[in-house]
Amino acid sequence: MTDLEFNDINNIAKKLIDNKSPSTHFEQYNNMFKDMFAKAQHDTDYAMSEIARLNKLRT
Repeated sequence: MTDLEFNDINNIAKKLIDNKSPSTHFEQYNNMFKDMFAKAQHDTDYAMSEIARLNKLRT
């Protein structure tokens, strides 16, 4: 995780703390984690495609 991503997560978390509704609080955390996992999946898929592309160039 880069410093920028870490700062983004901290900023989002600080905004969520100000929110008083527990259901909204949960929903926002849920969406934040879904977005984080989607980004991680995208980055993993991209890395795997790059590995496959580079392996293809080697042969």
